Amino acid sequence: LPGALSKLKHLRLLDASYNQLSFDVANWPVSWNWVWNKELCHLDLSGNEDLVIPSAHRELVDFSKLDRLRILDLKGVQVQVPIPAD
Repeated sequence: LPGALSKLKHLRLLDASYNQLSFDVANWPVSWNWVWNKELCHLDLSGNEDLVIPSAHRELVDFSKLDRLRILDLKGVQVQVPIPAD
C-alpha cells in the first residue's frame, strides 16, 4: 500500500483483506504504516498470508497507539507483536 495513505488524517476504515500484501513496515516513507492514521476505527488486513508484522521496530507496529481502533482483523497475517486486548 502506498505511503501516501499515512497522510489521510481522517481515515477511519481500511479494508485491505486478501490482497497478497507484503511490505516492510519500517520503510514507512514508501510503504503505508497504520500508526500514522490515528483516526482508524476499523483495520482489516486478514488473508494476507505473506504479510509479516515483525517484533523489530516495535514503535512502528504498535496497534495500541490507535486509540480509536475498535475492529482489527489479522487472520492469516504473521503477527510477531502483542495485540491489544479488547
